[in-house]
Amino acid sequence: MEFDPTRTWVASSRLAASEIGNESVVLNLADGKYYGLNDMANRVWRELQQPRSIDQIAAALTAEYEVAEDQARRDVTQLLSELHALQLIVAVP
Repeated sequence: MEFDPTRTWVASSRLAASEIGNESVVLNLADGKYYGLNDMANRVWRELQQPRSIDQIAAALTAEYEVAEDQARRDVTQLLSELHALQLIVAVP
């Protein structure tokens, strides 16, 4: 399935994750690979524990950080595309 930025996304249930300070380590149980998420990616990851759209995540980031909404939307879109490619997030049906 190709990444569709208009969909709603959620963290995959086939993962184990642990937050360490402001960062997270995520283990994809399907392939055994670990991934590190930096401070900002971890903030997005926390949003993805519930189904969220790109606009919802971008709005949360602009409320918390000094970032323009259009820039936040672009950054979130790119990150979610990468997380989708790694099978760390799934589209909500």
